[in-house]
Amino acid sequence: MTLFGKPITVQRRGEGGYSATTGEYAPAGITTYNILATIQPTKSKDTMLLPEGRRTTGGVTVYCKQRLQMPTSAGAQGDVVLVDGVGYEVLAEERWQNSLIPHFTYHCARVVL
Repeated sequence: MTLFGKPITVQRRGEGGYSATTGEYAPAGITTYNILATIQPTKSKDTMLLPEGRRTTGGVTVYCKQRLQMPTSAGAQGDVVLVDGVGYEVLAEERWQNSLIPHFTYHCARVVL
């Protein structure tokens, strides 16, 4: 038995770019892969780790050994974790790299379209 035993689908969007010939922006494709993780509802105190405006959409906390992509100031989007068909964007990261059970904790907010 493992602590991170449930397969979870993660979507990662690459960085788009502008065409050298037409100058039009072309969004990047989405790469989908699976990780082993534990998903829990976000505790009310942990919602303060999420940006304003994303605290009330609903959230989950992901515990896993793999490193997920965070949003950057350059405009790259965070990974989207799919839980029961609902997407949650990774917005906050905690690193727990101790010798007992090294892992990452990610706080995610529901993707609102």
